[in-house]
Amino acid sequence: MRAEGWLEICRVSEKLTRAEQTAAWQAIVRERLGEGVEISYVVDGRPVIENGFISVSHTRGWVAVVYNPAGPCAIDIELKSRVLSDRVRQRYGLGSMRDWCARETVYKYGRPAEVRFIDHPELVVATIGLAEAVSPSLGVATCFSARCDAKKT
Repeated sequence: MRAEGWLEICRVSEKLTRAEQTAAWQAIVRERLGEGVEISYVVDGRPVIENGFISVSHTRGWVAVVYNPAGPCAIDIELKSRVLSDRVRQRYGLGSMRDWCARETVYKYGRPAEVRFIDHPELVVATIGLAEAVSPSLGVATCFSARCDAKKT
């Protein structure tokens, strides 16, 4: 029997440090996949697990994890209230934080370890094909790969 993918977005304290945010998403992974799951990191800092694929994101007050047992997946989450600087908008042709999330998700989904996000403004055109999960009640914008059979929980 094949395990199903999942997506979990959780509210956490806005005062969490980066290490505490990491501990929060790791707790989600271990709760969903078992205490014995081993989380390690590749050279560019992405977390990896042995039986499946995960992607994580965090922003002030939120953590998100997506899991796919069958192949790569990606997620990005940002506060909708966060404002992109004019410089970032112009450099990458972005109109909103939702656009940033989509671009970041595409980057996380398919980049080789040696490719730097900042060096590839053309990635924004690849946002077609992303599933979007935007929740006005949460106040966050998220994007995750449509190729992941994740279910929002």
